[in-house]
Amino acid sequence: MKRFQALLDQLTLGLDNRTYNLEQSSELVCRHVQAELGCSQVSIWLLDERPEGPVMRHQIGYDGPAARVLIATDSICHADILPYVQELTQQGVFASDDAWADERLGALRDSFLKPLDLRSVLYATIGANGATTAILACAERGRTRHWTAGEIRTLKAYADAISLRRARRHRREAEAKSLAQRLLQT
Repeated sequence: MKRFQALLDQLTLGLDNRTYNLEQSSELVCRHVQAELGCSQVSIWLLDERPEGPVMRHQIGYDGPAARVLIATDSICHADILPYVQELTQQGVFASDDAWADERLGALRDSFLKPLDLRSVLYATIGANGATTAILACAERGRTRHWTAGEIRTLKAYADAISLRRARRHRREAEAKSLAQRLLQT
């Protein structure tokens, strides 16, 4: 976890001084998680709640075996994914050793999992104040995988560390904006 915290320190500084943009930072997070957990793919998905149901938008990812960045793809929006998204957001983590056979993922099976040959998935939520804004996702392509308790805890710890950093950054930005407004009023 120390190496991940050091990476987040580097990225926070890089975002502050504009050495990195959000996409570059997200890619470096995906590369780190993929290397640490050894899963085929790691992605960050943005989660939007809409009246018609949840919408998951792929931000960026990294495919370890192919050594390539996964650029944003289409959004996933099915009324059928609501139970899966609700379980994920309530638990904060979602693991499936056999995603194709897992009934909780039925809405994603034919449209998403099978075309990409994703057999096992591990997801953890990123958010603040009880709201999930993103998902850190590990997937195993081509074969099933048993996610260990340690891997599940590690991914959740990474997602929680990102959530904490995002909350701190938003708080700093709000404080700076408030200070600027007060200075302009005096």
